[in-house]
Amino acid sequence: MASLPSPLKGKRVVITRSVEQAEEFRVLLEKEGAIPIEIPTIEFQPPPDPDLVKQAIERIDDYHIIIFTSANAVRFFLSFFQKPAFFGKKVKVAAIGLKTASVLRESGFEVDIVPEEEGGSEELYAALVSRFSLKGKKILFPRALKAREFLPNALEAKGAHVDVVPVYQTVPSRSGKEVLKSLLRNWKGDWITFASSSAARSFFSLVDKDEVRSCLVSSHVKVAALGRETGKVLEGIGIDVAVIPETATLEALIRGMKAYEQEVIRGK
Repeated sequence: MASLPSPLKGKRVVITRSVEQAEEFRVLLEKEGAIPIEIPTIEFQPPPDPDLVKQAIERIDDYHIIIFTSANAVRFFLSFFQKPAFFGKKVKVAAIGLKTASVLRESGFEVDIVPEEEGGSEELYAALVSRFSLKGKKILFPRALKAREFLPNALEAKGAHVDVVPVYQTVPSRSGKEVLKSLLRNWKGDWITFASSSAARSFFSLVDKDEVRSCLVSSHVKVAALGRETGKVLEGIGIDVAVIPETATLEALIRGMKAYEQEVIRGK
């Protein structure tokens, strides 16, 4: 018996990830028969003060824990090493989820802490608290220049000393602006997806918010967000979000979109 086509088959899905990150999502969507439309809303740049990263690397063995909340943070942090990275045996490595942990392991590192439930900073915080007495612990937190302050604040409230070191920054994509304006003039999408809060903010910094909201309503476009924080950013802008998966993975995002489309089919 032939399997039924995916509910996403033929659906036009806008990907707002950076050029470097779009491929993974595009491949997953194409497997579902969807039609990806790539509009990079963000691009990555080096941090404003690279010396801070270099100084942290020189003191790497002084830390008890290094935490990574994105694969980008791993890649940019390791790019500063002039020789094969070595964190030292006493340094524990924590990753926010399976994707970030996978990038670390591919780079040759052991990952000591990964939350059992994928979600966000809250889940990583809970995993760290359950594993360690954090009082007096020195923690290195390489991350984007602009990010949520929940994790460093929560860890310091437990008595840890946290060094937040920006290893990259995200900025609105110049190339995506013209593509986005053209798309809005002749909208042909069924979904817009946002895989990060920075992508959401950048998207709406590139175009007029009211114009986008009007376009989404008139064209019956659905919005999907990867993660609670991304969803909050969109809702704060006044955008209705149809799908926010419990697990912050691209696979879960696609499952949520399929389930939504399936409900639409059943309701017809």
